[in-house]
Amino acid sequence: MRQSFFVLFLLFTYNSFSATWPSENSSLNYTLIGFSAPCKGVCKLQIAPGHYNNVDSFEKNITISLAAKDGKLITEVPYFGASYTWRFTSGKNGTQNMPAELHHFSTRPYIMDTSEIRMRIINDTGRYPGYYYFADITRTLYNMHGKPVWFVPQEDVPPSTLATEFRDLKTNSLGTISYVAKDCLREVDYNGNLLLDTRGSGTVSGDSIEHFHHEVYFLPNGHYMTLGNERVILDLPAYKPDNSSFPDHSISKANDGTYKQAIDFETVIEYDKNSKVVWSWKSSGYFVKSDLFTRYLPNGEFPVTDVHGNAIFFDEKNKVMYVGFRNISRIIKIKYPESKVLAVYGPLYDSKLSDLDNELFCGQHRIGDAGDGNIYIFNNNSVTSAAMPKVEIFKEQDGKTNALQKIWEYECTLQGISDNEFGTFNRLNVQYETDLRMSKAPNAIGIIAGGNVEKMPDGNYFISMSGQFAKLLIVDKNKNVLWSAVPEKRLFANHWTFLSTYRASIVSPAALQKMIWAQK
Repeated sequence: MRQSFFVLFLLFTYNSFSATWPSENSSLNYTLIGFSAPCKGVCKLQIAPGHYNNVDSFEKNITISLAAKDGKLITEVPYFGASYTWRFTSGKNGTQNMPAELHHFSTRPYIMDTSEIRMRIINDTGRYPGYYYFADITRTLYNMHGKPVWFVPQEDVPPSTLATEFRDLKTNSLGTISYVAKDCLREVDYNGNLLLDTRGSGTVSGDSIEHFHHEVYFLPNGHYMTLGNERVILDLPAYKPDNSSFPDHSISKANDGTYKQAIDFETVIEYDKNSKVVWSWKSSGYFVKSDLFTRYLPNGEFPVTDVHGNAIFFDEKNKVMYVGFRNISRIIKIKYPESKVLAVYGPLYDSKLSDLDNELFCGQHRIGDAGDGNIYIFNNNSVTSAAMPKVEIFKEQDGKTNALQKIWEYECTLQGISDNEFGTFNRLNVQYETDLRMSKAPNAIGIIAGGNVEKMPDGNYFISMSGQFAKLLIVDKNKNVLWSAVPEKRLFANHWTFLSTYRASIVSPAALQKMIWAQK
């Protein structure tokens, strides 16, 4: 039987922990709370909304009463922007065998207006009551009923950061929480305490900062890896200026009369615990000698000004790194730490190729370990505006170009999306077609961005559609949808439309346990 959100809880025993939490009069940025007190054996957690110093008044207003063991329990309280009084009692059935001191805390007001922003649940089989998920567009952790339970405090976000500039919010193997915002990489604990705040020194990019973007993940040894950006200026020996209505602003004229073109290339950087660079790979070293920059447009400029790396996956066991590039529909496999390119998956330019889409994937996002030596990707499938994203699992063959065998795929649907959202979806498709017509490059493959897929502990897949789709779902290997939701914003009255999320990320019960108790 499905329980209401405030009695849904996880119980964990940590014999070494004895401190009281939440600390007295603390102000919390979450309603999903790890309560702890020095109470051995059978205990009971009691919570009352409001601030009480009198035991009789407190006991008359208790709304949550839950059994616990050794004074440790995780549960939700109902509201943000509220005060609470709580205590642990000990003994059988919570009879008083210890001084039951009253404790107090409050929850901070939620950063979003829930009457204007919501997470609408489409369907739920009830399979995942102990799971939660992050959505970066709202900087929020939600329970599986769509209720916000944690948020990134405003003071932890770089000033002037737009909602669309806040990306890749997730927890990690260390139990901390990380994200990328406005060229900045940040790490916080569950209480919102800032642990890492860096834009990098620019030792890899050659600039003053590393221009972090898209993705960051932490390794068990405390190191972390992320994507940066490097701008390289290439010669255009045959460039002929034209009178295009859409000039390429990446092109400049040097003092000697020659033309140059600025190309953005991705970097992959590994930092140690002290944020010192211990390994890096510059994609420019591969690309400037590759097929991409042996071909020019009729006016002499390069057709690709941004290869747009947007995903990394480090296979620690086999010491290989996968880097995905959306704008050229390509994945490069690199030997770590030697930085040798082992394989290239995706199309290569030749005299007959007019664009950079391919039969394997197009405008892809996210790479991960599917197990048994296989990899999975989120394929935005953006070769046409009518195509739906796919989740695909590939088996690597012999390391040659495009030597991938597709062994499973799931094509996403818009089932559950409202008629109003379909209208917005269609308008975006019109804009998509307009952008393609305006593009000078013959290899334009679309504007769909973002998306995520994660393999869950039970082998099923958590999927986050993005761009003009904005739908979250859990799918099993038989392609059954076990849960789905859509983030929405109110336009007016009862008219809602989807709120496009760059990435959402699932949090398992084990990961939740580590995340909540990591700061203690």
